[in-house]
Amino acid sequence: MIAFGLFIAGLITPPLAKQRRALRPSTAVPWRSASGLRLGHGVRLWLDTLHFGPILGSILVLSASTDRTGTSGVELLSIYSLGLGLPFLLTAWFTNLFLAHLKRLRRWSGAIHIGAGVILILMGAP
Repeated sequence: MIAFGLFIAGLITPPLAKQRRALRPSTAVPWRSASGLRLGHGVRLWLDTLHFGPILGSILVLSASTDRTGTSGVELLSIYSLGLGLPFLLTAWFTNLFLAHLKRLRRWSGAIHIGAGVILILMGAP
């Protein structure tokens, strides 16, 4: 974690980070675009972070094994689906707002990188 913090802060540069390649522009095919791959990876990490399986399994077992009606199971699954999908909807709604303010944020990117690196170094320090 300390090494990654040093890298983020710009104090060290691993040999692989120096390699530069010209990227070809992506075509209109979604599965070939880099952004589609990033979105898929983000969804995968998000589902793993939420412990998707155990929580959904618990909801299904709870709604099937108790004396609840079918509507209570639907309510539980609806709330679960809302909690799972809401971050993605918010991301989609606020992407244009974020991109509009990105130019102002670029001015502070050096300070943000140094601050993030210091936080990572402090987290990795014993």
